[in-house]
Amino acid sequence: MRGRYHMITSGLVVPREKSSRPSPPSPRKAQITEAALDLLADTPIAALRTRQIARHVGVSQPALFRHFRSRDAILEAVVDLLRERLSTAVVALLESTPAPLDRARGLVRLLFEHAERNPGLVRLVLAAGVGGEKGNETGAYHASLAHLVSMQRSFFTTFVRQARERGEVAPNVDPDIASHLIMALIQGTLLEWARGKRIDALDSWAPRVSSSWEAGLGPDNVVYDAAGLAAVPEAPDLRQALLDVRPILDAGDDPLGAIRAMLGRLSADGMAIVQAPFAPRPLRALLTEEGYRAEIEELGDREFQVTILGPDAADLIDLTSLEAPLPLERVLAATTTLEPGVAAHFRTPMVPRILLPRLAERGVEHEACKQLDGRGLLTIWRTR
Repeated sequence: MRGRYHMITSGLVVPREKSSRPSPPSPRKAQITEAALDLLADTPIAALRTRQIARHVGVSQPALFRHFRSRDAILEAVVDLLRERLSTAVVALLESTPAPLDRARGLVRLLFEHAERNPGLVRLVLAAGVGGEKGNETGAYHASLAHLVSMQRSFFTTFVRQARERGEVAPNVDPDIASHLIMALIQGTLLEWARGKRIDALDSWAPRVSSSWEAGLGPDNVVYDAAGLAAVPEAPDLRQALLDVRPILDAGDDPLGAIRAMLGRLSADGMAIVQAPFAPRPLRALLTEEGYRAEIEELGDREFQVTILGPDAADLIDLTSLEAPLPLERVLAATTTLEPGVAAHFRTPMVPRILLPRLAERGVEHEACKQLDGRGLLTIWRTR
């Protein structure tokens, strides 16, 4: 199932303030997760048992089940841990390396270093590549694992697109094809490395893989767009949009393409909301480079929201601390000074349904949506 961006105009009052960082797991839960990752270095996924993990940690099996309901829940926590480590490394790469192709080379090196430090990752990634190990194709962790691989592919797609925009690769290079090819080279190298019992250091293969891949990005490349032209984006026509990426992630896909499609339709002064089950910090880093302002909030257990303001957008005005009817009065007061063609954005205690007809009476356009915690986001503007 693919995600869709849409508008919602109903909500409940559940105001909460949350951190933008994910809450850390308990020490014992983190210990169990690390133990499972260690065991995966030499244990096939289908052979991994909770009794084995408990023994490795030094606790009883019932004690382990106080923290995780099943083995698949432990594996899902392992994938979450690996994604968080990879996200941290990718954000550091983006901050230290401005050139797109240098970023691609850096990501290849980073992925190989990540695999050497976490050999259990290789077993997980290769299992994802073939649809899961026999008897475990429908494990609850498998969609998260497939997304971990898809996320890596999306980074390469972004880097090639940026390089094409800068004229650093041929204009007919297809970023999607290029990203699939580099992932095939990476996974093939990891497979050979695993079969060779990790005799050869992976870091020596990073420049070889990168140079082989880049050879296909030149003027006589085979990584081309059949049409020879980039797709023409739709005209920006949205002042506010919401995208819940959880259905995309549940399908094992990365939502970056859907997010970019949404932002392609967002006006420069618009606001977009992305709802996700984890904090997408690399996304914030990429959007900041492109002139957007992005704020990540943790609103609940595995509930995160990214609020994205366009390059020309006004600041988001937070009215959630005000008692009723002050939030509505503040919005109405703002309509008196609202210039045509300029949007204003508000966070309210709830979606202000009672206010929407009054905005229409004043000739003010509006869009509203509900946050995951029930608070509202309101955008208003005049067309004339």
